[in-house]
Amino acid sequence: MTAVEELEIRVKAIEQFLQMPQHAPAHRMYVGINADAATVRVSEVLEVGARFCRFPVWADLFTDRVQSFRAYERFAAELFTAHVEPLIVCDGRSWANDDYPVWARLPVHYVQMGNEWDILGMSSFTQSAKQFSADLAWARAWFDYHRPDATPKRYLIAGGAASGHEWLLNDVDLTPVDAIAVHPYGQRADGYPTAGWGHGELRDLIRRYKIHHKPVWVTEFGVQDNEMDQAEQAEYIRRCLTIMEEEGVIGAFWYCLSPLMHPLYGLDQGPALEAFREEALRRA
Repeated sequence: MTAVEELEIRVKAIEQFLQMPQHAPAHRMYVGINADAATVRVSEVLEVGARFCRFPVWADLFTDRVQSFRAYERFAAELFTAHVEPLIVCDGRSWANDDYPVWARLPVHYVQMGNEWDILGMSSFTQSAKQFSADLAWARAWFDYHRPDATPKRYLIAGGAASGHEWLLNDVDLTPVDAIAVHPYGQRADGYPTAGWGHGELRDLIRRYKIHHKPVWVTEFGVQDNEMDQAEQAEYIRRCLTIMEEEGVIGAFWYCLSPLMHPLYGLDQGPALEAFREEALRRA
């Protein structure tokens, strides 16, 4: 190759770089789905193209807590076999007593502590900053100590926060965790669907949580079926995933796969499901 030919190749490479979108993401964001391990089949997760599946683990799923553990163990193992990464969520229903280590023995690498710790709600594990800090420190030690032999240190995610008040994390010791999570319900996607809808902008919210200098995950986002029709939900999914990827979010999880998990949410057959599948597979 002559010097001129080599120079032409370099010039073309520079031209291609300059033509890249202004917000080209530094990584390909993971796209996941929230599901109920007790009611959803792994084949349903595969059908929507998700790379991750997030699900709560509850000691009281069955009367016998060992049976509960076995059910989640099977689900996680089936996800792994299907090349889908499990993300377990530990909340108030996860603990049968104060020293119950079984969740640390599950075949999972990703663990989330404190679902919506910052609000009062039916599914929230509401805590003070001091309590949340103690639980994060405990989870780091517990999940690392009890993990199966020869398995790597767990990836620990704090949250997700649902209040939109990023300053609530100022008093939380985030030293033990690898990342933080947020649940941006009611956030507009750069003004979509309308300027008056919801109570904030998704892009702005994500940027505010970056002040904590931890990778940001969006472990729940979604809309109720009575808020948007199928076509609007499809567009909302596309726009939200684009914004989150542009802002460097590590993983984004739609809530949820089936209305069996929550009657007002779920990916029904139609444009919304197709949009999610297309966007998930494009990033797979």
